Amino acid sequence: MVSTTFPLLLRTTLGTLFLACLFFYNVASDRVCRPSESPKLPKLPFPLPLIHSTFSKILEATQKVNQRRSDLAKFQPKGKMYNYAQEILLGVQLEVFGQGNFAQVLPAIDIALESVRNSSSYSGVTFTTVPILHIASVACDSLAVLEKMQTNEINVLLGPLNDFSIANAVRFSSSMYQVPVVTPAGFPTQLQDKIEYSTLTRVFFTYSDLTWLMDTTMREYGWAMNASTPVGVYSARNQQQMGEGIGHTGMVGVFQKQSITKYFVDAGFRMFQIETDDYTSVVDQYLKRLPDNVRGESPILLQYAVLPSISFHFLYG
Repeated sequence: MVSTTFPLLLRTTLGTLFLACLFFYNVASDRVCRPSESPKLPKLPFPLPLIHSTFSKILEATQKVNQRRSDLAKFQPKGKMYNYAQEILLGVQLEVFGQGNFAQVLPAIDIALESVRNSSSYSGVTFTTVPILHIASVACDSLAVLEKMQTNEINVLLGPLNDFSIANAVRFSSSMYQVPVVTPAGFPTQLQDKIEYSTLTRVFFTYSDLTWLMDTTMREYGWAMNASTPVGVYSARNQQQMGEGIGHTGMVGVFQKQSITKYFVDAGFRMFQIETDDYTSVVDQYLKRLPDNVRGESPILLQYAVLPSISFHFLYG
């Protein structure tokens, strides 16, 4: 009795499991990660269906650009890097709306890739851009990157911009996938740990770097590090960014100001500070109140004042 019942039970169980696998596979292929609806978290600034529909259009447009880039690469002479990689999959994780979105960044990436593609070393190599959606949800954004790494759909990742998403993406990469992560964000000093975050490259100043930046700037112009050199610090709070809760921009200005202020205080400078919530119009009003001898209209003077700052990569004014 047992010998006949067990095979029948086994076949029935396996058949049920097979059907369940088919069902869950079909469901999984259409699954969409949904951010938490906890009232303690900031709400999405745009409806999720609008975000996904806009991202689909971005994917479609990117595929056309990738195809044209691939067609051009086929007829190029092959550079020395072609022997190592015929195609480089460049993941880009950004948001579809708001600051630093795909529409703002992808054209710049296309221009940069054209320069690299036309270089002698990378001639003939196909660069494929792989957009990855970021919706300001740590769970969904981390899963989106993890999926691309797990399926070998990216060789390198540009972004994300949110500090929490950066930390998760780099931990995944450093622990298993070894995908380089390059980002202009990631200001916290904790990300300097080259063991835990071994695959991370940050291309802009961190909070701790600002001390070096200010010190280099003051020494460049021969401004004495004492009270005889008065320094004016003007700051305007962008309440919209602080309320978005998107990690890297919400409080970055606050931490940058703290780092700069600490440098001037420790170095003994005499500081004058003006802080306001008016982010849009007060700058012009404030500058008009400055005496004429601290403003320069000469392009020559502007060149000598601005270009060294740019050479220090001090792009945030």
